[in-house]
Amino acid sequence: MADNNYDSLQDGSSHSTDRYVEAEIDKIDMEKDSESPIGPDEEQTGSVRSGLVGAFFGLGVCLSFVAATQFTQSTYSPSFNGPFFNMWFSTSWMMACYPLYVVITVLVFPERRKRGIRNIYDEDQRVYGERGLTLLTAIKVTGPFLVLWMLTNYVFVRALGITSATVVTTLFVTNTVVVYVLSWILLTEVVAQIPSKVLSVILSMTGTVLVSYSEGFEAGNRIVGAIILPLLAATGSAIYKVVFKRVIGDASLGQVSLFLSVLGFLDLVSLWPVLLALYYTGEESWDVIPWGFLCGSSALIVVFNFLVNFGIAITFPLLISLGHVLGIPANAVVDVTFRGTTFSTLKLIGGALIVVGFTFMVLPASYQEKMAFGCFRRKAEHQNLDSKEEREEGLEEREEELELKQSEIDGNADVSV
Repeated sequence: MADNNYDSLQDGSSHSTDRYVEAEIDKIDMEKDSESPIGPDEEQTGSVRSGLVGAFFGLGVCLSFVAATQFTQSTYSPSFNGPFFNMWFSTSWMMACYPLYVVITVLVFPERRKRGIRNIYDEDQRVYGERGLTLLTAIKVTGPFLVLWMLTNYVFVRALGITSATVVTTLFVTNTVVVYVLSWILLTEVVAQIPSKVLSVILSMTGTVLVSYSEGFEAGNRIVGAIILPLLAATGSAIYKVVFKRVIGDASLGQVSLFLSVLGFLDLVSLWPVLLALYYTGEESWDVIPWGFLCGSSALIVVFNFLVNFGIAITFPLLISLGHVLGIPANAVVDVTFRGTTFSTLKLIGGALIVVGFTFMVLPASYQEKMAFGCFRRKAEHQNLDSKEEREEGLEEREEELELKQSEIDGNADVSV
């Protein structure tokens, strides 16, 4: 392209040609400047800031997860046994997710505030397709997920009425292993088949067997509720995540918040017949409703979901995932301190194996590759580096060629004079 432009200008004035070559050289310099890496100080400052923000969100995820779990377990009493009521009531609070997102977006992000709330909503409702959010699309898209949500959270809450929060949360985090397996089977994207992930699956399965054996030995015939229900909740959570990824795709924070608000609304208006049926058949009893614990757990669940989704969007996902891991020992401390729970050696070993397996599973692929193969650079980074070097070499060659033509033009100008 540069040669053709140069040939077309040869018949014109030498001043026009000079300006053209100088402009081309300036353009090359600008391209080089635009590709120059960020300074080490600026990069380090940004990493530290992002790390601190991620640590704050990870701690918030941990505390809200532990508090919500403990509050939910505290709702059980001789005068109240309502896991479905608990699930229905807390899920209805999810309607607050999108209004909360809009308020924080307007207050924190000035560039989005300038676009207006209407434009923000128009962009977020694309999660429901070209028609946007209507009653039909809400039922069609969100309805199936509400069923998965209902079943998963119901068995999770019911398990908390049978065994300790530590056992339930320990077994529940095995959903990452199920997500890995289901993603490999159902999703079209390729899932890394590296030894660290295989090791994670083995550790999690071994830990689950140990915890199950210990819990079954201690609980006798309660093993169905103490072990099977948490594992069913983990499986349901994994199915929800994988199906959401397959159907919805990579949704933005606003789209996820809108989706959760619609899910909460559908829960409120559609599941109350099931609620009444369970009450009048005697499956649940609500003689004295513990509104304090119910409202506390519901609010904390909203905070937990918002911190998870917002934290993943603006900081390191690893730190958010580690918030789940820290929730297991934190729940154990609460159970031992305030509920007088004791844990056998087998249960402690099994829980530790599950935590280590979970940690391996959520580590970034680069760290997993280092652990598995001893590589300190990912293949993709090598490819990007090679591509950048080739581009810089091409720019240098182009600059030398233009300088040579500039010299020829200067020589021709001298001859003409």
